[in-house]
Amino acid sequence: MAVVNFSESDLLELTKKRKKKDDENKDTSIEKVIAPSQVQANLTQNTEKNAKNDEKTALYSKNLQAKSNNENLKQDNKATNLTENDQEKANDKASKANVAPAKNSAVSDAFKKLFDQINLGASDNKSSTTDNESTRENSSTSEITSKDSMLDDLKSQIEGIDTKYDIFPKKGDKMNEDISLARKETITKTDDELRGEAENALADYAKAQKDAINNAADKKLSSLDGKEENLRAQSELDKAQLQNYYNTYKRNAENDALKRGLQRSSIVINNLNAFDKELVEKLINIDKTLGENIASINDQITALNEERQKALDEFNITYAVKVNDKINALKEDLQEKNDEILEYNNKIAQIEAEYKADAQKRNQQVDEDYLNQIYKYFANQDTIKANKQKEYETAVDKYLDSLSKEDALAELSNNSFIRDILGTNLSYYIYKTKAR
Repeated sequence: MAVVNFSESDLLELTKKRKKKDDENKDTSIEKVIAPSQVQANLTQNTEKNAKNDEKTALYSKNLQAKSNNENLKQDNKATNLTENDQEKANDKASKANVAPAKNSAVSDAFKKLFDQINLGASDNKSSTTDNESTRENSSTSEITSKDSMLDDLKSQIEGIDTKYDIFPKKGDKMNEDISLARKETITKTDDELRGEAENALADYAKAQKDAINNAADKKLSSLDGKEENLRAQSELDKAQLQNYYNTYKRNAENDALKRGLQRSSIVINNLNAFDKELVEKLINIDKTLGENIASINDQITALNEERQKALDEFNITYAVKVNDKINALKEDLQEKNDEILEYNNKIAQIEAEYKADAQKRNQQVDEDYLNQIYKYFANQDTIKANKQKEYETAVDKYLDSLSKEDALAELSNNSFIRDILGTNLSYYIYKTKAR
């Protein structure tokens, strides 16, 4: 049997709520056993049956009393008969002794008639008993076996009835009100992390632009490679040729002056000095030109490097703008994702709240249904017990009807299992069986 887990205050409160409704509608059925429309009929039927059982029990008691009186009468008759026999024997003795008998003839005839009737009934009963014993002897073996089997069947039926009426309400399963769904974590990033992501995203673009600037500058600078060396080599060559030219010209002039004996002439000496001076001047001019050309090359190199740096500086400005734009785009995307995460988490919280509210409502309904069933159960205790007892008695009736009158009476007298089932109706069943 299930254990009742409810407080009296809960049951009392529920009873108050349902009192008015129950007064209007007497639907106090237990659906598992009794149909709603049969409750009142069953109650009426059980009341009538109990009344009939009481009448039968009273009648049975009256008959028992009458039978007891009859038995007492038989005992008195027997005693009287014995007395009469003794009297007859005394009379015989008196007759033999010529003594007048003391017997009253009228009383003797009455007792003799009653005695004959008693003997006749005993003879009939003895004949009937003999016939029954003969019949039982012929079927005793099969009856013992079938009797045990039928008793086992009866016990199985009683167990089935007990199971059928084991209908104490059981509380339904409750929902778990605790629920915790997974939530998404908000994404947080520092400015340095965002800048790093932006620069990584623009890394290929920055490399391509810088490479283009540097490649253009390097190409122009490569065109100047070796020019200085070439100019210096050309300058040295020009100097050597000029030196050879003046050396040859000066030697020729000295030879001519020598031939004419004018090697010491001031004119010749002045001319030769003029050659040296001119040579120096031209050599200086060559160096000057070389210097100017080298300076020009250096200026071009400087200009190209400045142009490169200017282009890089301009690109860095553009790149910085693009990095900032990319950072802003990443921030917007991050905010959108966090907004979606917040919306998702809010929906999760709403789902949890709705689930918890629904679980609480359902659990409250389970408790209320349980108390309602308990209320109905206790309200129908008499009907349930009456119907259960009725099915008990139907099974016992079938079992007893399958037995002979003597075996049935023996079962009613000695079988504690059947006696417990019949309870207060045992006397009625004994009377009914004897009345077969």
